[in-house]
Amino acid sequence: MNPTVSTSFLAREQKRDVENYRREYEAEFTEAVSGFLSAEATAGCVAGGRAELPPQPETYYCAAIDAAYKGDQFTLAIAHLDSERRAVIVDLLHGWQGSRKAPLKLGDVMPELKAICERYRIYTVLGDQFGAEPLKDAFTRYNLSYEERTFTNQSKADIYATLRSRVQDGTIELLDHEASLRELRALELENLPGGGLRIGHPRHGHDDFADAIALAVSEASLRGAPAFCMSASGPLEAIKMWADYDKWASDRSWASDDWG
Repeated sequence: MNPTVSTSFLAREQKRDVENYRREYEAEFTEAVSGFLSAEATAGCVAGGRAELPPQPETYYCAAIDAAYKGDQFTLAIAHLDSERRAVIVDLLHGWQGSRKAPLKLGDVMPELKAICERYRIYTVLGDQFGAEPLKDAFTRYNLSYEERTFTNQSKADIYATLRSRVQDGTIELLDHEASLRELRALELENLPGGGLRIGHPRHGHDDFADAIALAVSEASLRGAPAFCMSASGPLEAIKMWADYDKWASDRSWASDDWG
């Protein structure tokens, strides 16, 4: 009914997210809770047999953690952007496990985390706002910087949108890491009253690796964004500008291949 909406745009939106396409463009009622990532698309992004990639020269790496000390794992994800292929590569995943009887202490984690960061020439690590002050102090003692990203339902949805788009488009390489793949496959998308979204694990599930991966992938994607995206007022606006650019470039066969 709207002649300004092209069939190519609709086809692209349907490919990216069938459930959202049915709800937003075909006006169908859908379930309030649905799977966030397609199991088939996720499997297609896994580099079979790859547990880790060694650091490469002249490569900028992004690191993110999801800090936990008792039941959940304290996780680290490292990723980088391959600008020639316009793909994000997950290079390393690592987890530290505590328990209610024997909780992790930052002193148990920091020496090994510091050694990993040194290997990949990483000096700044991203994470959420929960327990940020003790983390900043601990990172400073190890000559590292902890950069806080505030997680809300909306900001988390924006960060995860980059991961989802890359999985759907096949522009990401995931490690053959069963715990993280199990978490990614189990992620739920819940439509909240008032139009909000919640992305997270199902009841009794975990998203420790998934959160770290999503944040590292989002940051790596931003690092390779065109110059005009860097003028955005913040990372969430830049993600939206990146998506707009990507749709613009895909519609033009003459778009330059060396913008990254």
